[in-house]
Amino acid sequence: MTSDIRALQQDARRAGNSGTTRDRDALVEQFRGQGSPEAGDDAEFAHSYLRLHGVSTEPPLAKAQHGSQVRVRYGNRLALEAAIGVTLVLGLPALAAYWAYGVVLLGLGSVAIGALVWSWHQLDRRLPGWLPRGRATGLTVALALLVVIGGPICLVIRQHRTVQANSGEAATLVRQADAALDRGDTTGAQALLFRAEGVAKGKLPEFTEDVRVHLLVKEVQALLADQDRKAGIYNQAVRAGDAGHSGRAVRLLRSIAGFRDADSLAREYQRAGR
Repeated sequence: MTSDIRALQQDARRAGNSGTTRDRDALVEQFRGQGSPEAGDDAEFAHSYLRLHGVSTEPPLAKAQHGSQVRVRYGNRLALEAAIGVTLVLGLPALAAYWAYGVVLLGLGSVAIGALVWSWHQLDRRLPGWLPRGRATGLTVALALLVVIGGPICLVIRQHRTVQANSGEAATLVRQADAALDRGDTTGAQALLFRAEGVAKGKLPEFTEDVRVHLLVKEVQALLADQDRKAGIYNQAVRAGDAGHSGRAVRLLRSIAGFRDADSLAREYQRAGR
C-alpha cells in the first residue's frame, strides 16, 4: 500500500492544482482496510488513509456515489491545517501568560506555516519517507520550531523576567530598610537587608552599600548612646554609695551588669550595707 500511495502522490503532484480524476470504487478498493477488523467501513478507511498521507479527494470517498469519479489532489493543505492549529494552541495561551512568550511562539509558528506554503515541494523531497505527508508533517515542522527553538527562548525570557522581578523586590526591601533606619529601628532594617540579599541572590541594587553604611552608623550611635547611659547610671550608683545609700547603689549597678567594674562594686556596696 505504501508504493501505491507514493504512485498516487506523484500522479497528483504532476497534475498540479487541478488534481487528477480517479474512479471512486477503484480508489476504495486500492486503499481499503484489507479486511482488518479495525478498518471499519472501507470508504472511510480509504479516505482517512489518504488524508494521513496528504491526499484529499473531492468529494470525500465516503460521500461519493458508487461508480462516480473523484478528483484527487496532493498538497500542503492538511499539513497547513495542523501547523496553524498547533501554533494557535501553544501560541495563544503563551500570549495570555506574557506577551513576549506569545510573540516568540506565534512568530516561529508563522515561520513554520510560511515554510509549508512556499517550500512545500522542497520539504516533501527532503523529509523522511516514513513520515506521513498529511497533518503529521505539519505537526512535525511546527513543533520542531515551537518546542526545540521556542522553548529555550521562552525559558531565557522567563529567567530574565525572574531576575528583574527579584531585583525590583530587593530594591524595595533595601529602601524599606533605609526608612526603618531613619525611624531608629536598626533591628528591623537589618532583617530587611537580609531578606533583600536572599531575594536578589547576589545582585543587590547599587545604593545598598549606602544603606549598609547608614546601618553601621546607626549601630555605632546606638552603642555610644548605650555606653553613655550606662556611664550615667554608674556615676549615680557611686554617688549613692558614697552617700551611704548602699541598697540603691546595688540596684543601679545590677541594672548595668558587666559594665566596667559594676559587678565587683555592687558586691562591695552589698557587704558594706550589711
